[in-house]
Amino acid sequence: MNRVLKYFIFFLVLVFSGNYSLKADGYEVKICISHIRDTQLMLSHRMGNRFFVDDTIRIKPGECGVFKDINPLPQGMYQIVLPSKKYIEFFMDADQQFSIHTSADHLIDSISFDGSETNTIFQNWQKHLSHKQIDTIFWKETINRLGNGVAGKFVKGLYPVQIPVNLTQNEKYLYYRHHFFDNIDFADQRLLRTPLIRNKLNQYCAKVALPDPDSVINDLKKIIKQSEQNPDVYQYTVQFLFNYYAEPKIMGMDAVYVYLAEHYYLKGKTPWITSENLQTIIQRVNELKPLLIGQPAPELPGLINNRGESVRLDQFKGQLLILYFWEPDCGFCKEATPKLRSYYDELKQDGVEVLAVNTREDTLSWDSFIRDHHLNWINVYSPKKVIPLLENYQAWSTPTIYILNKQQKIIAKNLTVDQIVPFIQHYRKNH
Repeated sequence: MNRVLKYFIFFLVLVFSGNYSLKADGYEVKICISHIRDTQLMLSHRMGNRFFVDDTIRIKPGECGVFKDINPLPQGMYQIVLPSKKYIEFFMDADQQFSIHTSADHLIDSISFDGSETNTIFQNWQKHLSHKQIDTIFWKETINRLGNGVAGKFVKGLYPVQIPVNLTQNEKYLYYRHHFFDNIDFADQRLLRTPLIRNKLNQYCAKVALPDPDSVINDLKKIIKQSEQNPDVYQYTVQFLFNYYAEPKIMGMDAVYVYLAEHYYLKGKTPWITSENLQTIIQRVNELKPLLIGQPAPELPGLINNRGESVRLDQFKGQLLILYFWEPDCGFCKEATPKLRSYYDELKQDGVEVLAVNTREDTLSWDSFIRDHHLNWINVYSPKKVIPLLENYQAWSTPTIYILNKQQKIIAKNLTVDQIVPFIQHYRKNH
């Protein structure tokens, strides 16, 4: 057997035994930036909208730097960050050996990739998008060229919902909402290392969802069901939605938080939660649930008016009632209380009463404030049960405002004084 044949057989043995690979292991990203000073570059990856550092190198003028390691990086979106906080964004897919060339003066506009077809295609798509020259055909061609790689899944996830033109305005909205997540592959955990899933969830909650807890809850059940295809995506999705509705921007949407807590966290469907955090969630649910919109107003124990007479909440059934928790020495209350008083006569004529609850046991400054500002509504305090009263309504900060309907169910809460009259006008118009 001649030497050439022996070498060829040896080569095949190495290849098929798995001891030799035509591709290098790990990652190696060469970065060349013209017109740059001696500086430190940072390689980081995304997790939603957060960044995490993977490596750092120094780069000198006229030289290239190399980020590398024998172990490959998890696939996703990465950045090379300059000290100025400007950064180059690109994808790491299965092929993690390539070069990036750009200029410090035009970091994004002059970027090019050598050895990474994925990033070249993605960069071309980004340029079209930034100049608003992108169309449906180009977008679909880009998705097809990128295939099932993480970049392809990312671009596909951003593809706009194509709404039929022959629908009414309301039908268009419903179609858009129903198909909003159609292009998101919730089974692909690589998308967590891009801003896609986070941004789509945030956009849904902030701009797409109806301001109605029942509607939102129905939608969230479907979204979470899709995320169950992958445990990491499921965890991220549930956590994001839970945290988003923990501090809702729209009144009444705390019902969504309570639902998510009771149906996922309290039912053992969130194995990542610690027992300590779970107890905190249980406590918050117990505080919020009795105060959800539509719930009967909790008890106001031990009320006495400023003339020493006993007052009960059920005395005010049959009329709209504003519960105004305040204290005379509170800086915010000193502004809000006279303002509410300026609205009171008109509200009273319209069948609305104000039950103003002093959240302190001291009565000297309270009596003085009532006299000085002519507070002729129902002024009460609870000298012996102030703590249970505050707990029942979570009125630890003042002023705290609730509005009850004629059946003494909560119809509004945590309003400002300026929001009271517009809310009542809207409520009466629709009820």
